[in-house]
Amino acid sequence: MQTPPEHGAAILCVSLASSTASNTDASAQNRHRDALSSHNIQKVLRRLPLITTIIVGCVITLSLVQSRYTANAGTPEQWRQLAPGFESRLSVLIAPSTSLPVPFHAIRLDPTRYTLRVLDSRIYGERALSAVALAERTNALAAINANFFLEDFSPLGLILTDGELKNPVRKVDWGVFAVSRSGNARIEHTRNWQHRNDDEFAIQAGPRLIVDGKTLTLKPNLARRSALCIDTKNRVLLVATSGLLLLDEFAILLQKPQENGGFDCYQALNLDGGSSTQLHVAIPDANIGVASDSPIPIAVGVFARSIKEPSK
Repeated sequence: MQTPPEHGAAILCVSLASSTASNTDASAQNRHRDALSSHNIQKVLRRLPLITTIIVGCVITLSLVQSRYTANAGTPEQWRQLAPGFESRLSVLIAPSTSLPVPFHAIRLDPTRYTLRVLDSRIYGERALSAVALAERTNALAAINANFFLEDFSPLGLILTDGELKNPVRKVDWGVFAVSRSGNARIEHTRNWQHRNDDEFAIQAGPRLIVDGKTLTLKPNLARRSALCIDTKNRVLLVATSGLLLLDEFAILLQKPQENGGFDCYQALNLDGGSSTQLHVAIPDANIGVASDSPIPIAVGVFARSIKEPSK
């Protein structure tokens, strides 16, 4: 009989916590016991000893896993329609490298109904803002982190929005995600990308994760992840994780069929991850989102095609 996901996660958490406990200072645990009542869990976790962080993180994750799998035990996670052509999904997948559960937060869009636009913090007199703040200022339905950037928050790579070029292509081994005015999405290598007359939106990041349904060979490093994907039906996915994954693990899980727990991604482009990873959905009852204390200069915003971004 197959072990339920929440039981497997519990075993992993207990095993990891037990192995760490012998090296943990008990007095340090006591000093932080009262801090667990704080509402700001993210800041608390960064100050806690490793063992306490593992235990608290496991409790939160196990609750999430239990609630998501109890109703549909033995069945793949389903997409939840929030509006016509706009769906959300929260899946807890196991990272092969760490054997720990990683929540995947995703939205899936019909690009003929929704358009993507660049949300630029500089328009609002700021070097960088959070995805939440940018979505609120522009009335975006959703927002995810986008380009890489320098220490002074200058964005790196191509930025094209509403058909206007805002930042030039950077000649590096990255990729370009573009959407035409008719809603056709594509991901191309930097060297192959050309600005077409009907291109409405494009950003440059990297590396590419999936090309024509096949995952690429990628450098191993653990981090929170975010990506833009295209499935075989030309739907656009915005995906962010609130846990750590190797880059190749991220690509493999995105490429897997939904019936195997994946996301059916046929093309995928990695975005600036790590502490920059953030996804905000403004539609009520979406029940997904990845927050970050690290502001970003550029985000990708989602808008219904009948709604225009406010001008400054």
